[in-house]
Amino acid sequence: MPYHTEFIRHGTCVYQVGTGQLSGQEFINAALDLRSAMKHADQITHALVDLTTADGMNLSLEDVRRVVAIHCECSKVLKTFAIAIAAPSNLTFGLSRMYGALLGSTGWRIQVVRTLDEAWAWLNEFQSDAHPR
Repeated sequence: MPYHTEFIRHGTCVYQVGTGQLSGQEFINAALDLRSAMKHADQITHALVDLTTADGMNLSLEDVRRVVAIHCECSKVLKTFAIAIAAPSNLTFGLSRMYGALLGSTGWRIQVVRTLDEAWAWLNEFQSDAHPR
């Protein structure tokens, strides 16, 4: 399966990985996975989208808008939420930045970086800022 979702870190992190050639429908399905998880929204605080092994994406502006619409629905429940996207190629990076700009009104914090290490570092920083000891 080229794009899959799992919940890690005791259910607090939505971890999505895309490999190979990705379609718009796969991104829509991943957004629907998050929407389905809203019954556990009290646990979910952040997401990491790993596109480091994606070879390309075949998605339309309408696909991106559909993902954004689903995530806007989720933002009504997930008020404090952070998404780190590891997108090394220019295509994945640019599309991820467009997605982030379209979600600007949700209040979610979105960071697009080039490497998986940078994504994890940013999420760990967000976690410590969001939940000070």
